[in-house]
Amino acid sequence: QALVQAVVVTDDRRAAAEKYLAGAGSTMTVDELLETPFVLLGTVEEMAEQVLRDHERYGFTYYAVHGPFMDAFAPVIERVRATSGS
Repeated sequence: QALVQAVVVTDDRRAAAEKYLAGAGSTMTVDELLETPFVLLGTVEEMAEQVLRDHERYGFTYYAVHGPFMDAFAPVIERVRATSGS
């Protein structure tokens, strides 16, 4: 399972990652952030694709998100279900 720290719907994943990292004061690179399964950035489609990739890579079958991100994450899960037939 994975506890997702943030879900950000955006058309520009890289810019959103840069902004997220600037606010977090992290030493992580933009590319590392875009690959982590614990932060989702992008369009609903991009995030759904990431969830499916992370399922294959890490075996995650359960995702939890913090309350403020529930509404942003709901369409991602709907897309994952439609794509994977689950």
